[in-house]
Amino acid sequence: MNRFISNFVEGCEIEYERHPRLFFVLALYAAYLIIFIQSYFALPRSLLLVFQDTADMLLFIVPVSFVAIRLRLRNLPIFGLLYFALGIARAFFGVPTFIHKEYATIAFLVAIWFLGDWLNLKVFKKSLISELLRGNYYLAAGLILSTVVLGALVEFLNAPAGLWWYNWPFPSLTIFGVPVFLAAFGWFPWIFAMLVFLYPFALKRPRRFKNNKF
Repeated sequence: MNRFISNFVEGCEIEYERHPRLFFVLALYAAYLIIFIQSYFALPRSLLLVFQDTADMLLFIVPVSFVAIRLRLRNLPIFGLLYFALGIARAFFGVPTFIHKEYATIAFLVAIWFLGDWLNLKVFKKSLISELLRGNYYLAAGLILSTVVLGALVEFLNAPAGLWWYNWPFPSLTIFGVPVFLAAFGWFPWIFAMLVFLYPFALKRPRRFKNNKF
């Protein structure tokens, strides 16, 4: 069993290095599919209603997929500013009305991520998204594991205390009062928005260490 898992992980690493953009995009749509399916099981209803409840997620998945497939420096600030404007408009002016207001926070976080990565690319020639799209599976695995573990831990600790709560526009399966989709995916926008400011410190080395080789 351990050998099978080891071979599977190694195979994923190799394929991710070969086709990082494909893996990145498939991961986005796989996440949406999981959210779609679990929402249906949380409250069985027609698939059309499930799609109507969760369709707003595609406002983030489709553009991020486009950026991943056609990563250009100019695309990041364009989409970053669009998401920032969307967050402002939905949070403070209530428009556009067809987008649920709960997504304003995600729009802000994605805007911070894109604009921060744009600055990182201009200054350091590297960024979170550029490294993920180059096949850096160590970074990808670290982001996935740390985000899922941290998100689940924080949400489960918050559940009995109720320090904060969520009002998502679609039903979700819950475990001990914590929405499954939130524990699995809810912290990704926050982690990306925070790491975009910390990642440059990992890229930039002090002058006295630049010539040192380890």
